[in-house]
Amino acid sequence: MLQNFSDNAIYAKCRSFFGERLTPADYDEMMKKTSVTEVAAYLKENTHYRQVLSEADEKAIHRGQLENLLRNEKFRIYERIIRYDARREGDFYHYIYLREEIDQLINLLMYLSGGCDGEYIYRYSDYLKKHSSYNLDQVVRARSFDQLLEALEGTPYAKILERDRPQEGERFDLAACERNLNTYYYRNLLQTIDREFSGEPRKALHRLFLERIDAENIAGAYRLRRFFKNTPDSIRLNLLPFDTPSKKLVDEIISAATPGELEQILRRSQLGEMMEEGDIQFIENVTHRLRNHRSRRYIWYSSHPPVVMVALMTQLDLELENLINIIESIRYGLNPAEMKKLLVI
Repeated sequence: MLQNFSDNAIYAKCRSFFGERLTPADYDEMMKKTSVTEVAAYLKENTHYRQVLSEADEKAIHRGQLENLLRNEKFRIYERIIRYDARREGDFYHYIYLREEIDQLINLLMYLSGGCDGEYIYRYSDYLKKHSSYNLDQVVRARSFDQLLEALEGTPYAKILERDRPQEGERFDLAACERNLNTYYYRNLLQTIDREFSGEPRKALHRLFLERIDAENIAGAYRLRRFFKNTPDSIRLNLLPFDTPSKKLVDEIISAATPGELEQILRRSQLGEMMEEGDIQFIENVTHRLRNHRSRRYIWYSSHPPVVMVALMTQLDLELENLINIIESIRYGLNPAEMKKLLVI
């Protein structure tokens, strides 16, 4: 009885929040804006972001501050949904914070790899501060690989990154660090799903996250083969080591001899339905459209509340990425037509 009530409440909440997401008309209006201030004001007055922006002074807001406030909205919605789930104390319901804290580490590693050039823009929400397994303030102050390892002492991340600690005078392998952190994330998540779910919900959650791994491996394999001409063996070393539904497609991409053959491989696959003119240069546009398409289907047709909830979070991730692309496009003076190419709508 309690679980049935919980499931019904989650369905209702997810579909309600799905109905509040930004519309194409909202994006059209924001793409006409000429400053971060104008975008913040529009979001505050016209969208579901009004609550997280209610105390912000949009006339003085910095783009980094705005992005972090917008990131808060995803977690506000997430916490409002999972409070209805009778299983919310399980480890699975921390997956969103695990993803966020790993993304924070990857973002910081990119900054360190670039020589700490310019100001470091914190990419985290207020919610992550409450749930992070490491001291977030200490971690984001690290300005070297050794300082980062010291800040992460006692966490699984210290052991993961220790493998790639560079020799004195050498640079660390950013790609290896990113791959190892993401491998830990997905392996931990899939093991948690196996431990806390059974039957069809477990199968559906496995399929959902394996599709996400596929998207990352397809994009990574494509970039390495087309733009960097990496060998098949070196490409495989850089991919996430999981047996996924699109493994055959990834193998075909890795083995492609020419850019033309690569494009034909993609167009014959399910990704071909998502491709538009010019996309061959920006594979992430295609994989994000497929994630958008699949997550919308999960929201409407899945009978498993955890799957519907994860699909909604995917929609909010894509929405946040759209907003960040608009903010960055305004910063660099792109016109609305150029901005629109970066969005998944």
